[in-house]
Amino acid sequence: MGEVKLNIDDETVRRTREEIEANAKTQIDPTLTNMILELLGAVDGDVRKDAVIRALLTFTWVQRLYFIVRSALMGLMGAVLTATIVLILGEVDALQVAVIGVASFIATLAITRLFDASITASSKRVVTILSRHGRLREMILNHF
Repeated sequence: MGEVKLNIDDETVRRTREEIEANAKTQIDPTLTNMILELLGAVDGDVRKDAVIRALLTFTWVQRLYFIVRSALMGLMGAVLTATIVLILGEVDALQVAVIGVASFIATLAITRLFDASITASSKRVVTILSRHGRLREMILNHF
């Protein structure tokens, strides 16, 4: 997996850094967060702190978008698979729908795991494109 090239604006880095510093006590692991902030505090200047924040933002955005893309693909494939089975069977009852739902989930999970590398690459491309479109990126990352 190669490095993702992002255009992360300075304002986003500044806001994120302020949020991290302000919420250090309430983070999931406050000890680790404080240790990172202390290590960064010992580093010369704000430039390196901003570089670390940029790296963390890149990682976070790629991971979140990977999850969104994979979930969307699984949902679409599951819907198509379920609809196909229902069309073939004609009429189904609640028990059959439950079995079909579980089976289609397992099948779509296996299919997406087979294509994991291409899904990850697609997610990285989406992140790179979204890095140039701030509002769209904010909407997707904040609402999905």
